[in-house]
Order: sequence, then structure tokens, then C-alpha cells
Amino acid sequence: MVGCGSKSKVDTSKLESAFSSAEASVKSEIEKAIQAIKAEDLAGALTQLQKTHAKAKLTEAQKQAIKDTIEALQKLIAEGATKSVEKAAGEATKTLQDLPKK
Repeated sequence: MVGCGSKSKVDTSKLESAFSSAEASVKSEIEKAIQAIKAEDLAGALTQLQKTHAKAKLTEAQKQAIKDTIEALQKLIAEGATKSVEKAAGEATKTLQDLPKK
């Protein structure tokens, strides 16, 4: 899971505020995304937000809240991928250095 070991850095307050008075079905979809964010299931949250954005009739404020949250999720996912690559590269370098020299 991306983001393991750290608390979610995605602020959901704008999302919660923008959808506080939304119709029940849309609010339910957003609540699923928020729960995914809090559970650090960033990919799941991203998918849920994209799905809701594509199919629901939203206000401009709701669209912007989803857009901002998607951008924050994508940034965290990218940062997590970069850290994974850096860690793998470091481990590979150490393994190479530990190989017996001829």
C-alpha cells in the first residue's frame, strides 16, 4: 500500500465541506473516498474520486474540491513511488558492493 507507515497527508476538510449538503448517493461516494484516504488506500481513494467526478452532477465547488484532492493524492503516490525506487537503488548498490571482488 502506498503511504504505509505514515499518517495520511491529504487534507479531506475541503472535500467534506463541499459535499456536506450533497444528495445522499453522491455524499456516500465521497465518504467512501474519504475513508480510503484515512485508511491510506490512496489508489482506492483516487479511483473513487475519479468515478464520482465522472458520473455525478456536481457544483463548481465540489468539482474543485475533488480536483484538489486528486492532485494531492497523485503527488503522494508519486512521492511514494520515488522513495521506493530510491530505496531499491540503494539496496542494489549495497548488494553490488558486497559482492566478492575478483
